[in-house]
Amino acid sequence: IDDEARRRGAGVDTEHGRSEMLPNNLIWNTFNLKEGEDRIALSVLLDVDSDGELVSIDFDETVIRVDRRCLFDELDAMLISNDASAVLSLRDKYRQFLPQIDAMYSLSALLRRKRFERGGLQIDKFYREFTYNDNAEVNGFKRVAQSDSEAMLFEFTLFASAELGKYLANK
Repeated sequence: IDDEARRRGAGVDTEHGRSEMLPNNLIWNTFNLKEGEDRIALSVLLDVDSDGELVSIDFDETVIRVDRRCLFDELDAMLISNDASAVLSLRDKYRQFLPQIDAMYSLSALLRRKRFERGGLQIDKFYREFTYNDNAEVNGFKRVAQSDSEAMLFEFTLFASAELGKYLANK
C-alpha cells in the first residue's frame, strides 16, 4: 500500500474523473465510511468548550458507525432554501441529527472567527466544474465556490490538524 501511495502521490481531480492516491477497492470498500457499517479506527478525540478552546485531546481505538450519510447539498439546502416543501422533507430526513448539525455550524463559525482574530488567512476554496461537448471532450470549466457545509468541514479539519500538530510537537 505504501509503495502504491508513493507512486500515485495524491488524489487528483481531472477532466476525466478522479485519480486516487490509493486503489479504489481500498478507498470505497475498506476506508470509506458507509451508513450502517462498522469501521475500526484510531480516533483523535478533541473536547472543545463553548468558547472554541481545546479542553482535552485523546487517542483511542474505536469502532465508528455512520448513522446517516449527510450530503453537502442537502445540508446547505436546509440552511438557505426558500422552498419550504424541499426543506421540510430534508428536516424530516435529518430530524434526529438537527441539534448536532446546528451545533456543528455554530462551532465552525466560532472557530473560523477565532482563526481570523489570530491572523489566520481567509481560505475560500473553489472547485473546477468541467463542461463537455457532444464528443465528451472538455470544452471549458467554471469555478464553483465551496458550500457552507463544505466550509464547516474544512474549518474542523484546520482546527483538528493544528491542535494535533501542537500536541505532537510537545511529545
